[in-house]
Amino acid sequence: MPGVKGASGRPGKPTDQHLQDGTYRKHRHANRVDNKVQPAPMPVPGNLGEHAAEMWKRIVGALPPEVLTNLDKDALMLYCQTWQTYCKIQPLFDADPVDKELRIAWTSCVDRLDKLGRQFGWTPQSRATLQMPAKDEDAEDPMTLFLKRRAQRN
Repeated sequence: MPGVKGASGRPGKPTDQHLQDGTYRKHRHANRVDNKVQPAPMPVPGNLGEHAAEMWKRIVGALPPEVLTNLDKDALMLYCQTWQTYCKIQPLFDADPVDKELRIAWTSCVDRLDKLGRQFGWTPQSRATLQMPAKDEDAEDPMTLFLKRRAQRN
């Protein structure tokens, strides 16, 4: 982005990708937040309308549980609330598609849904860019390792 220090215009690699590629540098990548955010359960908030709650369930049910974190709740809620607004505007727009203000409101909802939806895998292209946390098949539970080491000492 021009005028923004440090922004080259392309997104940075996640720390996991640096580790896989062999480009990880402790002095650059050790303090990043991307590895420290844990997945969280995503129950439907009580303040969503009927259509928004349905959309919440669809999205949360479609995405793998390890992808969604507490940091995603606000973006997901905004998406679902925009969907609720879209569901209210759509019948009005269908009845009178020539009305300029309805057309602007409808287009605004569609644009926001598209923009926010890409973050949750709306299109095949955006689904391909979703980063799945790597499952470490070889890693043991830290408590199990501790108990094994302790048993070896005695």
